[in-house]
Amino acid sequence: MGEVRSALQGFSGGVQRNARPEPEGILRLAAELRQLPDCNDTRVLAEYRRILGLQDEPEAAKALRDELNVAHAREVLGEDLAALARVEDIIGEAQGPGFERVRAQAAYRRGRVLDAMGNTSGARQSLEEAVGLAKQTHDPVLGVMASLYLAKLLADDPTGGRGGRGWLMLAWSELRAAHGDDPPAWLHADFLDASGIVEHAAHEYARAEDFHRRALELRRKFVGGDDDPDVIRSMNNLANVLSRLGPERKAEALPLYEAARRSVERLYGADHPLNAKLWINIGVQHLDAGRTQSAKRAFLAAVEIDRRARGAAGEPALRPLVLLGKLAAEEDDDATLDAVVAQIERIHDDLRASDSAAMTHVDRANELKLIAQGRSDDLGAAAAALQEAAAILEPVEPVEHAWTQV
Repeated sequence: MGEVRSALQGFSGGVQRNARPEPEGILRLAAELRQLPDCNDTRVLAEYRRILGLQDEPEAAKALRDELNVAHAREVLGEDLAALARVEDIIGEAQGPGFERVRAQAAYRRGRVLDAMGNTSGARQSLEEAVGLAKQTHDPVLGVMASLYLAKLLADDPTGGRGGRGWLMLAWSELRAAHGDDPPAWLHADFLDASGIVEHAAHEYARAEDFHRRALELRRKFVGGDDDPDVIRSMNNLANVLSRLGPERKAEALPLYEAARRSVERLYGADHPLNAKLWINIGVQHLDAGRTQSAKRAFLAAVEIDRRARGAAGEPALRPLVLLGKLAAEEDDDATLDAVVAQIERIHDDLRASDSAAMTHVDRANELKLIAQGRSDDLGAAAAALQEAAAILEPVEPVEHAWTQV
């Protein structure tokens, strides 16, 4: 069963990463392994559960694992609050012996959702907890995944501690210990993408480009196309780096952003929140190239998606509104500027009234402070506030930290 064990170890991470229900993953794997001698579904199932340490897992833990899959689905759909509430419930129930692995996976999932919501400190704490629990439960795959996410989260962290590069090196050592020189393709690509983000934060753009190109090539080969969440993420990461490499290379970024957006639309529909974020990146590309009308259409598309997907008072609509307001100010389009300022004021008031978690995001707080300065009939003052807010928010933060890894 040596070959079976090796294959199962590689596949087990894939099941966790994609949050597929275990029976589906096991049956898929069993079909691939039937060609091996003395191998059948019963033996595959037993070996799978033995490798993951699940043979003595309580039935309640299995049920919570299914609940965690539901939370992941909410996360993928961009329903961060619903995902977080479900994960918190799971963590509350996953106490005592036999629940350690579920608790570790839930801590990892909570960290990702908190990051998507702008709560970096909470995300860091939860992901560090996941790393510790993964070590206790001898789950190197989860440990690598959490360490890589921390590397990306803290790529440009100025507060000291291990930092992005330190977490990256920890992930590398764990990856080598678990898989030697032949890690699973998806995990290898995750490491390459994380390396690219760390190099990007260090302004080593050529090295970052190399890492992201290799990750994208590996992912495309692994999944056979572009309609995959990880491929979308790698396309966006590569485009973000190309945008930093001067006018000639910057032209290569727009087709990647557009391809990523089309893939999101095919996978999740036109109103997925990620579509809005990609429209923003596309709009910035047009704006920098002097195509102001194309930029305006892209920013308006982002605003409309957020309005439909999250409601008119949704916090994510602020970013495209600020960029649209900046463009209107530059063009002396007073009507658009007035409408943008009024809408941002309404969102600001709603966020303050609801005590939204979004208000904890430092960039958002700075943005709203500046927008408040434009609260008057003086459109010149409003335009200046929008210009300054746009400067704080640019360059547009990578989709990497807004989009959930899958």
